[in-house]
Amino acid sequence: MSDLDPVRGKETFVGRSREQAEICAGIDSAIAGRGCLFTLAGESGVGKSRLAQETASHARARGVRVVWGRCWEHGGAPPYWPWVQIMRGLSRSVEPGQLAHWMGPGTAEIAQIAPELGNQIGGVPELSGGSLGQPDKARFRLFDSLIAFFAPPPRLSLFSSCWTICMRPILRPS
Repeated sequence: MSDLDPVRGKETFVGRSREQAEICAGIDSAIAGRGCLFTLAGESGVGKSRLAQETASHARARGVRVVWGRCWEHGGAPPYWPWVQIMRGLSRSVEPGQLAHWMGPGTAEIAQIAPELGNQIGGVPELSGGSLGQPDKARFRLFDSLIAFFAPPPRLSLFSSCWTICMRPILRPS
């Protein structure tokens, strides 16, 4: 999936100037080193995706790399699919050493849901046998590893919710 959203419309954007200004200020804040989180919520068709696309354009204009992850609403997608897409997007064009640094001690956990990232850096340790039969602990370690992966540098995250929570752009200064 491209870092740029291929479905971005060319029509005039109206009706969300206050929200757009607030999110753009958050982008500028993230660039300055203060991360933040916004949640876009509402009924289908009210403009959540378009608002995310417009603010992603603002971020790109300021040199921020934008990657997208989407939920597949019809079932059948692998677990953690939006996170996998986002990590793939972030790892594209990154040196293996930098990716290994981002994955850190959670490399084995992250490689369970995105094996190509493990292949990119090589030498991924096996998960300990203690993980077997303890799915709650394994899930906690995975979530903790994902938090560490996305932690540095400060960033702005946008989450859009539809019928299910759909992960939309995660902005990371390049």
